Amino acid sequence: MRRTPAVLVACLLSGLSAIATSLPAAAAPAASLAGLACDSFFDPLLVALGADCAGSRARECPTVEGWSARAAARQPVACEGVVQEAQRLKAAQVDSGYLALRPARGRPSAVYLLLHWHEANAVEAVNYLHLNELARSRGALVIVPDVPGDTWAQYTDRNIGRHVAWVDAVLADAQRRYGMGTKPVYLAGLSNGASMAMHYACSRADRIDAVMPVALPMHHDDLAACRFSRPIGYVQVHGTRDYLVPYRGTPWMAGVEKIYGQVSQRLACSGERGAELASARTPVQLRHAERCAQGRGSYLVRVEDGGHTWPDMETLSGSDRNPYGQIARNFDATLQGYDLLQLAAGR
Repeated sequence: MRRTPAVLVACLLSGLSAIATSLPAAAAPAASLAGLACDSFFDPLLVALGADCAGSRARECPTVEGWSARAAARQPVACEGVVQEAQRLKAAQVDSGYLALRPARGRPSAVYLLLHWHEANAVEAVNYLHLNELARSRGALVIVPDVPGDTWAQYTDRNIGRHVAWVDAVLADAQRRYGMGTKPVYLAGLSNGASMAMHYACSRADRIDAVMPVALPMHHDDLAACRFSRPIGYVQVHGTRDYLVPYRGTPWMAGVEKIYGQVSQRLACSGERGAELASARTPVQLRHAERCAQGRGSYLVRVEDGGHTWPDMETLSGSDRNPYGQIARNFDATLQGYDLLQLAAGR
């Protein structure tokens, strides 16, 4: 799939906005033109202009549908145009490794660091979250570290410092090995991995450009203590029927709206826009503040009736559900989430 640079999309958006405001609604060509851009770069402003950006993007790489769970945990799906490499690393008192996915041609444009969920591994993250697509269609260097015990330390865990240092080491090794020291770094995580990603963002903002926690559990005290050493981009994705991490929060966990609001406030964001991706099952509401400190942005992706899941993740059966709830198919947290990370970072 041919990629459309963010700057080109920005120019297109500017032109389309001018056209759309100067013509009657029926005559405005925004939907037909913006729809072309949605295939290779997602922006909520395209949705607001009338583009049909909902629905899963066509996969260019094979998926694990029909595989066994054991096979999906042992071998990443091969994809033409993507180089997959397993790197071993011993650092920060951790002896483990990481998977690296990169485009077969050309230098990657950014580093995308993904932290897997509880009791998963890097191979499962690559397969279920179709991370090959990021290397192939977005030209990213995808880095997925394994952590001993398959579970990331939480804020009160005595291993939290060791795991932060492990992520430091993985990122530094990948940047050195692949010559990516000057490229932007985007961090994402799901569930337990989202918690670690957020903790890392709060303590290592100087090392990343944007973070995207999906189904984030965050204690009230941890939210209060989070302070970024510099502004970063922020994208938060959460389902309203997440029974493990309720959208409205619990007496000990902060609600999604509270987290998004306080993070946006600490990033000195002002003004907000909205858009919606239609769906009979899981309509997605997009909110974003574009005017944040140092050109950053803050985005909230609210998935109505979505479960404790990664929107548009794969399943072995091809179903739209897994044991943790409904999976949205009108927003792709991998490809479209990556595009939001670029926008949030001001790229």
